[in-house]
Amino acid sequence: MFTPPNNSHVMGNVPKRALGVAGGILNMSRTLGMSLGITLGGLSYQFFLQLYGNIHFNHLVYTFRSAYFLVAVFSFLTLIITSKNYKNELKNMDDYSSNEVGLNR
Repeated sequence: MFTPPNNSHVMGNVPKRALGVAGGILNMSRTLGMSLGITLGGLSYQFFLQLYGNIHFNHLVYTFRSAYFLVAVFSFLTLIITSKNYKNELKNMDDYSSNEVGLNR
């Protein structure tokens, strides 16, 4: 749900002469994000596994629950930051289009 609109938005705001570079950077950031996401998810699982121990099955359930909760918190923070940036971008676009037409506010 996120990747296609994000790719379209990024590539749509790049000048034609820089599309190759932008595509490469976009692909690199996507790969880096997936790699870091898996690594940090595994790291958080191992952290909680050491914290709770793996003696009983219930400890494994708490470990998974805590790791998923931590990932959910980071995802929610990312959503807040993205929506704030989106609102600022819409405001900037509105100001730009108003000034372009000659409607100074």
